[in-house]
Amino acid sequence: MTVRVALCFPGQGSQRTGMHERLSDNVHFEKLCAVASSEGLDLRDIMGGSLETLTETSHAQPALYTVETAIGLGVVDALPPTWSVVGVAGHSVGEYAACATSGVLAPEDGLRLVMERGRAMGAMREGGMSSVLGLDADTVERAIADVPEASGPLAVAGRNAPGQVVISGARQALEDAAPLLAAAGARRVVPLTVSGAFHSPLMSEAAATFRGRLEQAKLSDAMFPVVQNWDAAPHTEAHAIRIGLEHQVEECVRWEESVQALVGLGAEVFIECGPGTVLTGLIRRCVPDAAVHSLQDLDGIESLVAAVEESVHA
Repeated sequence: MTVRVALCFPGQGSQRTGMHERLSDNVHFEKLCAVASSEGLDLRDIMGGSLETLTETSHAQPALYTVETAIGLGVVDALPPTWSVVGVAGHSVGEYAACATSGVLAPEDGLRLVMERGRAMGAMREGGMSSVLGLDADTVERAIADVPEASGPLAVAGRNAPGQVVISGARQALEDAAPLLAAAGARRVVPLTVSGAFHSPLMSEAAATFRGRLEQAKLSDAMFPVVQNWDAAPHTEAHAIRIGLEHQVEECVRWEESVQALVGLGAEVFIECGPGTVLTGLIRRCVPDAAVHSLQDLDGIESLVAAVEESVHA
């Protein structure tokens, strides 16, 4: 019996110190660390140091990409021949690990892109983000439409799961939105600790800066469909995936719809490849009856396969 798998890769915020320790002998991890070192970035030192340093956007993004890509490629190598990867997806920067795992980007090229992306996004210090709990994305969009234009731009930046939406934009606009969202029925509006207004119009300069770098990158057609953030649709052609990556920096992450797209591709088992369990929780909220597993290193791959095989054949 074929086991149909979706591989998912978390985004910024999932980083933690020491997240690389069980990958120190992994060949993919070692190669990527060497590339980063040649570009002046000591990822081992950053991941083994303070959380404050690791959380800087220009550090967090390449660190997450390196760990997640090493895990993703390791999973593809280790899966039994009766298992089929029907699709991959990543949340924000996680989409680059998804692309590398699917063969769209050579891992080293992907890392160089992510380093440029992290620098471009990290340089945009204006604005912020908030998590809105208890409302669907359409209700959030209607509520924030009443924020005065003079307060600055504001947008839905993440449609993460039922009842969990992220908004992003000017700080005054975020403040003005909070009472409107409460009046619409939000349980809580929680400011996020981020350096800028990611996935909003305030990222337009970063997007333009990064687009020039992305246009020069070599992309290949995907081995597995990549469900992209900006349109929540599966793509295999390099040209289409490049367009999605160009849009991604300043547009909404449609994670809830992306999970449903993976279900539409036939996914029965979801594996989160990377530190933390943020996506595991979101996927369970999107698809309550799905089999969802978190793989934070490659030590647990054999037990994960055994557990899934046992449940499939029960």
